[in-house]
Amino acid sequence: MIEHLQILVFILLVFSYFWLAFYIKQTYEIYHYKYLRELLKIVLVFLAFITMRFVRLYLVKNILNDFSVNLVNIIDIFRYFLSLWIIYLLINILLSFREKSFTKKQKTWIFLIVTLGFTLYIYGTYYLYDNNIFKWVENVLNSITGINFFIKIALLIGFCFFWDEKKTKENQKLSRYFSLLFIIAFGVSAILVSISQLYNEPISYKSVIFTSLRYSTFLFVIYIWIKYLFLPYALSLSKLVLQDTNLNYIYKKYNISEREKEIIELIIDGKSNNDIKESLFISYHTVKNHLSNIYKKLNVNNRHELVHLFIKLKDPISIN
Repeated sequence: MIEHLQILVFILLVFSYFWLAFYIKQTYEIYHYKYLRELLKIVLVFLAFITMRFVRLYLVKNILNDFSVNLVNIIDIFRYFLSLWIIYLLINILLSFREKSFTKKQKTWIFLIVTLGFTLYIYGTYYLYDNNIFKWVENVLNSITGINFFIKIALLIGFCFFWDEKKTKENQKLSRYFSLLFIIAFGVSAILVSISQLYNEPISYKSVIFTSLRYSTFLFVIYIWIKYLFLPYALSLSKLVLQDTNLNYIYKKYNISEREKEIIELIIDGKSNNDIKESLFISYHTVKNHLSNIYKKLNVNNRHELVHLFIKLKDPISIN
């Protein structure tokens, strides 16, 4: 009965996270903010976590041979790796609020260091465990993954309260609520883990419930941030452009055609490519071609950059 409950919870969580990933992807297609793309990656990492968590619970309860024991060890290693990846993605999201990111050189060094560390860890664990060097590497990695909760909280608190004052208050608010919501989610998760450790059974009704609550917390936090914080922020930028910007001045400056004007105004209004296609009665391929020409003329790469370009190019002088 408990295993059936475990399977049902697993299916519900996987379905919910797939829905959330689709929701973020659809939002990203309209508003090309980098942190949405990175947030989508975090959701997929959590999905991998969920899968590994329930597989591990099943294996621990039904270990029959050495192969099963080795598989549990492999799952633990990948869970450690995913924990570090979440830290990396969180840093990338928080940097993107300041319109910054890791450089290619930094990404290369991070990849090489993490790869080397886990190679030494795996090789030392399975082949040369008696070697002091490999023991040291294993202890270091275990320490990092063991305190990853505190690392995440420290990062979120740091980015929440130490802001560049030159940035807009709206963007600061968006970043701070993101940090606060994730602090709450990690805090709730830590409390649930602590409570679940009071029970020694690898699989019980309580352990399954605690596991589902942990991952559901992150699901709700991410959805709340997008629905009630990010989308109003993005729509407010669009309204700001449409209300306060002299669009004709910009159209004239960049030689924008009549059809391109219509598409730009629909983009600023938050319409997707499919919405534009239906509004203007043109094909999806035609929409893509017009978008490509618009981006080329304005020297931007996506909708997010287009909206911010129009905000920067506000002309206070009305041109008749």
